Amino acid sequence: NEWHVIVSDSQFIEGLHKAPDDDISFFETSNDACALFASKIKYTLSPEIHHNPYHIPITLSMLTRNLATRFAGIYNEVMSSFDDVLIWLLILSIL
Repeated sequence: NEWHVIVSDSQFIEGLHKAPDDDISFFETSNDACALFASKIKYTLSPEIHHNPYHIPITLSMLTRNLATRFAGIYNEVMSSFDDVLIWLLILSIL
């Protein structure tokens, strides 16, 4: 139940690059695709993330340019977070 989109044509890549943020926004798409999930984003990620998306320009510029040097740290953090979630789910299943 997930979508993978691969953009390989140069026209599509350029169109994606020029598209307004609202057209390719994860949050707006999730609002359209799944209202229940979208309504919980503000509780999971905080309302500020949705109403003040400060992270988008940082991700599009600084993080993207430095991704190779930051990948190991990001990978470790993601794996640690998943481990925490899986342990918590295991504990809940035992209870």
